Amino acid sequence: MSAPQVPHITDDQINNWVQQAFPHESSKLVADHPWSKVFRLQGQEHAAFLKVLPPNHADVINKTKAIHRHYAFVTPSVIASNADYQAIILKEHRSVPVGQHSSEHQLHRLLTSYATIQAEAVENISELQHFVPRVDGENLTQNLLDFLNSEIERDTTVGAGYFMDDEKDARRYFMALSDRKELLDNFLAESEELPLTLNHCDLHTDNVSEKSDGSMLIYDWDDAMLGPAGMSLHRLFQGVSSIAKLMKFHWAVDESIQPLESLLNAYCGALLDQQYCDVDVLRKGLPAAVCTGSIQSLLSYADYPLEDAEYKKNISEIIRSRIEDVVHLCDLIALENRDDTLYYVDNYYQNHTPWRSIYLLEQYSLRHPNDIDMHRRLATLEMECGRWECAGNSLKRVLAVDPVDACAYRDLGISLLKNGQAAEAIRELETALQIDPMMSEAQDFIGKAAEIVHWTSRAKVPHLAPMLALTQEEMEANSISSEKLDFSINMFREYGALVIENAFPRELIEQISTIVFEKYDDYFEDRKYKDNLVLDDKRRIVTLGLEGALNSPRLYGSEILVGMLKNLLDEDYIMGGFNAVVSLPGSRDQGLHKNYSPLFKSEENHDTHVTPSFAIAMLIPLIDMRREHGTTSFRKGSHLVPEHMPCETPTQEPLLKMGDCMVLDYRTAHEDLGNQTDEVRPLLCVIHHRTWFRDALNDKQQKDVLISDDELEKVPDDLKKLFKWV
Repeated sequence: MSAPQVPHITDDQINNWVQQAFPHESSKLVADHPWSKVFRLQGQEHAAFLKVLPPNHADVINKTKAIHRHYAFVTPSVIASNADYQAIILKEHRSVPVGQHSSEHQLHRLLTSYATIQAEAVENISELQHFVPRVDGENLTQNLLDFLNSEIERDTTVGAGYFMDDEKDARRYFMALSDRKELLDNFLAESEELPLTLNHCDLHTDNVSEKSDGSMLIYDWDDAMLGPAGMSLHRLFQGVSSIAKLMKFHWAVDESIQPLESLLNAYCGALLDQQYCDVDVLRKGLPAAVCTGSIQSLLSYADYPLEDAEYKKNISEIIRSRIEDVVHLCDLIALENRDDTLYYVDNYYQNHTPWRSIYLLEQYSLRHPNDIDMHRRLATLEMECGRWECAGNSLKRVLAVDPVDACAYRDLGISLLKNGQAAEAIRELETALQIDPMMSEAQDFIGKAAEIVHWTSRAKVPHLAPMLALTQEEMEANSISSEKLDFSINMFREYGALVIENAFPRELIEQISTIVFEKYDDYFEDRKYKDNLVLDDKRRIVTLGLEGALNSPRLYGSEILVGMLKNLLDEDYIMGGFNAVVSLPGSRDQGLHKNYSPLFKSEENHDTHVTPSFAIAMLIPLIDMRREHGTTSFRKGSHLVPEHMPCETPTQEPLLKMGDCMVLDYRTAHEDLGNQTDEVRPLLCVIHHRTWFRDALNDKQQKDVLISDDELEKVPDDLKKLFKWV
């Protein structure tokens, strides 16, 4: 649907009329919207503004003239108007626009002036109602639902989905407010006791200017309506919910809206001083009136479609913001009643927005600290969402009221374990067992926690590498408990390296070893090659083709590896290298180094700056290592030490067997020790990194990853993204 066409000032007929009504030397387009075009006309002595409206909007002219007749002191003077041309000329009053950088003092004067107009307008309703439409408060929620409903056929108007990239968003909001219609209807009805008055309905600082005497001039009354006072406040007060909190839901007031209280007091005070209504009626009805105005403002966009991407994007953002504000208001209303709270907790959960469920339970529990059932519900949902620390706090509140709740102790232990506090978890789990000796789940988690305590304590020994071991069942099933995965991630973040015993089936690594020794033995001689990187005279990197056992999803799709990399890098990490690090007999110690220099250097943070993980190497020995073969030695924690600073911590020299692996951060200081045997020692090295990173420093003479189209077809679909650079 195209936007309404409006006449342009260069059209001969309207131009002649404008020149006769206000002789001018020049004109300039200053605003171009689907609802009006505005030109500034420069006369010999004065200036004026010409507003040209879309077809069938002549009522705006009569409305503007009627409002000016009653409130000439705060509205622009009308010089001339022409209903045939849908045009009106307004005097420029040489006032200073207030704009977005308005002072608090200016806002106070604006609100008191505006409130005075509204209080006086109550006496002029009988005349104003001939020119100014009345808001349909009774059907307002239904009209909003119709606006959001993409299935309604429309002739000359559009729905919210027209402005949104995805009409599913409009559908989602439609469903949300459909479930809250009765709640919203009852709330809006609270404004019915407020006297009918004049509302600007588009009041914001860009529609206000300050005259030389300090008084305020309010213009653009095109959207004015009759209704309860307050319909124009939503833009000045950051939405509906802010005023609702300040006047009705005091428990929800936070620091972000406290500064608005003085402005609200100024507005309400002026209304009460002018005897607009009783204070209790105003306190009850004003939040509902503000909501009425916000919704009515949204509905007006239905009349102004325009095939312009930027325009539609801006209106879409307004719609989303206003609807989210109304939904938040409904949450506040629901929190006044326990049954309503529970209903919408379930409603949000079923509609896949558990964070809103958590918000409702959090707010209700804060106001009702002795409602243990709500605390339990909150803890359960927080655990389900992985908010372990929050869940622990909720469970502690449960136990403060019911100190013999075995299930609460069990869940607290689980939350502590998931949050990396294994020792503390054991204490709570043991308490659960003391209360209920038959609670087998608590016993299972004690075993998991004890294992993590063991590996954590071991990692703190200076000369020992951080490590964990997979059970035979875990290795064979390629499955790992979430507790072990979380522990692995935490250990890697702390130390920059992790040894995983029994990570892969030994049979698979033996097959890979056989391929490397048989197919790539040409590279096991002490000479230079054109297609591999020589690290020193007896150590080189050989790219391996992913084929046969080397193209095993079990290798690069290991559950623990994938879980770690998604968390430490990002969901879209890729494979950046697949090679063998070959150490020939007689090789020397390589020397301590980091795989890559700092990504970002600056004088300001030179002493302390450390980047997050950007590349991680997985090292798998293709022989059972002995110390004489030359292990990979590293210094745990060195990834958190800037490269130019010395790392004086002891080295760790883990001995790995076939099936084990070591995961090493690119930032961790390490060295390949010399091979003192007469055997070739190959290490399979698989490198993964963030999508934006590429190893551009190391002088490579070969491809990073080699895989044919046929072999790539064999890769499971969910892992193909690893090879997007191939």
